[in-house]
Amino acid sequence: MPTVLLGESVPELRALFAKLFERAGDTVHTAGDSAEVIRLATDMPPDLVVLNLPEDDGPATCRALRADPRTADTPILLLSAALYPDAATALQAGADDYMTKPLQNADLIQHAHSLTTAESCPHPGAEPSHTRSGKDVATPGSVAPDGNGFAGGPPRLGGYAGFNLMGPGMRGPW
Repeated sequence: MPTVLLGESVPELRALFAKLFERAGDTVHTAGDSAEVIRLATDMPPDLVVLNLPEDDGPATCRALRADPRTADTPILLLSAALYPDAATALQAGADDYMTKPLQNADLIQHAHSLTTAESCPHPGAEPSHTRSGKDVATPGSVAPDGNGFAGGPPRLGGYAGFNLMGPGMRGPW
């Protein structure tokens, strides 16, 4: 199972999210703010970064991780309970997926794990290669005709429907 770096500013929520990912079999490292997320991610890049930071901290952290070659291709899932950051802001900042709270635990785990599997796509300009698990990375041309994910892959659940239509892990041209 993947190594997850969880950026959550509220200690009680950080503990709850960490326990949820651990129960799903993930190795979890936690950070309480943007600076700590960036430090941990660059010191030992995780398989996935999950961010639930206040307001501008989530998108700013995404941009910083995308700017560093050590973390540029690390999948990022941004969570938000507010209207800002909205999905467009999160995705433009470099998030691979965006979910609004409240959310179901199973949906969160499915979204997170979908970003670390062979159904994920590399970032724009990245050469198709292998995921950390050694499986081939799907290409954008392998999106199912119905838009519900990659051909042969699982359908997406919940989250931001406009982004889900693009398929797991795919990004727009920004």
